[in-house]
Amino acid sequence: MFTRDLSLKVRMLEKMRPKDKSTGFLRWTEQPLKLGGMLSQTGPQNGTPKVRSSLLACAPHLKRWHRVTLIVVAVILSSSIAILTRPNGHPDEYLHVDAFRYFETHWWPPNLRSDEVLYSPYGVSRVYTQELVYIVYGHLGKVIQFFWNPDGAPYRIYRLINVSLFLFTLIGLFFTPSRNINPPIIGLVFVCIPQVHYIYAYANSDAFGLSMGVFLFLLVVSMTAKPVESWSWADFGLLGVFSGLILVSKKNYVLSLILPYSLVGMQSFKALTGKPVGLIRRLAVRFTALGLLVLCISAPLKVVYPMTQRPFTFAGRQMQESETSDGFKQNNPTSPSYRLGSKGEGYFDLVTKHRWVNRTLRSFYGSFGWRDGHVRSPAWMYRIACLGASLALCLTVRGATRNWGKLNDVLRACLILAPIVVILNVSASLWHSLHYDLQPQGRYIFPSLIPISLMLTGIAHDEETKPKLVRAMLFAVMYILCLCCLLYVVTNPALLV
Repeated sequence: MFTRDLSLKVRMLEKMRPKDKSTGFLRWTEQPLKLGGMLSQTGPQNGTPKVRSSLLACAPHLKRWHRVTLIVVAVILSSSIAILTRPNGHPDEYLHVDAFRYFETHWWPPNLRSDEVLYSPYGVSRVYTQELVYIVYGHLGKVIQFFWNPDGAPYRIYRLINVSLFLFTLIGLFFTPSRNINPPIIGLVFVCIPQVHYIYAYANSDAFGLSMGVFLFLLVVSMTAKPVESWSWADFGLLGVFSGLILVSKKNYVLSLILPYSLVGMQSFKALTGKPVGLIRRLAVRFTALGLLVLCISAPLKVVYPMTQRPFTFAGRQMQESETSDGFKQNNPTSPSYRLGSKGEGYFDLVTKHRWVNRTLRSFYGSFGWRDGHVRSPAWMYRIACLGASLALCLTVRGATRNWGKLNDVLRACLILAPIVVILNVSASLWHSLHYDLQPQGRYIFPSLIPISLMLTGIAHDEETKPKLVRAMLFAVMYILCLCCLLYVVTNPALLV
């Protein structure tokens, strides 16, 4: 009787196992399920065979509807924050909305020191940041207003544009196939971080830079999965478009170029070793066209506009000094958080006295609102999130050290470069907090969100059964924690309209 029941269970598991191994996105069952692999030696009593614990690890892979469900839930949560929260309840949102609205009727930034725009306490207006997103969103918002015009709440249009961008970003992550890296696992990291949902839920320019970095990485991952000889003009065209858009995004997102172009360079160098001159000539022409396309996209805002405002740097400093609020003057920085380096403080003070690391990690995971409506998640959520991330990192280190020789070249390069990019990103944020203004903002680390995701889950699809089972349970805990954190935000009176 026991043997018959066991055979039925095994047949059921065989049906649950994906027929095409490439479709299983956590790939729990890498080898065909065999009865001999499920049973140990005869048990101690009555010769009864016992089932190994690996039976539990042969869980069904996440299917298409699982991915769709994760995307839909994420978009619903971001939409709820976008619709239900009060205007100007998020960091610098009034400045972003002002820039979007200015470009509803303009195609070019105004002259410096224009009185048509709003300035921050630092004397800076978002229309002068040379970011293409404001021009694109401004005109897109104008078109949307022909069909839907929320009276007194134009900010909701730009919030929902970012939510739409979130949708396309998650679709790209969860449905991009690759032979070298598993993008859907990176998508799992994205949906487990509340701050990612939040960054797409209000009007800002960070979401655009983050998505362009994701799209560029996914494109390069797809390119590295095929021979260099097969790289088409379309591949180089998209590479140029996304690269150019990153260069005219928020400045810190230029770091998201490091990992993709390192992979492109590595694959190109390997392909050119011992290859005929024809391939060298072909790649030279296409890389030249790539550079020209990037220049065409980035030059108008990065080169042409500054030339119309000569001397651009000096005039910008004059504008900033004249528009800056008291306490943020460069010649008299009386604000306690402004230009700490000029007041004799150093990086050690940032870490110890100002708790820069602690505050940055908190806001990287989940810190919402600003000023009087600043909302933090309960402390126990941060502790669990930190513990979960540490466990995921330990699993990656363990798996990488044990199976380094079995990993493909692209994945190995990613695992080597990922911590380097993170260190550069953290260093830049530290420098900004010390020499400009103390802003331990987790979103400033988002340019390295892809490298961080690779460090946490990069080799999950190549691991043995037991580590995969641990990762599956860890994902369940982290995802539930993320949902609780976001529901806490959506229902918090400090942020609601």
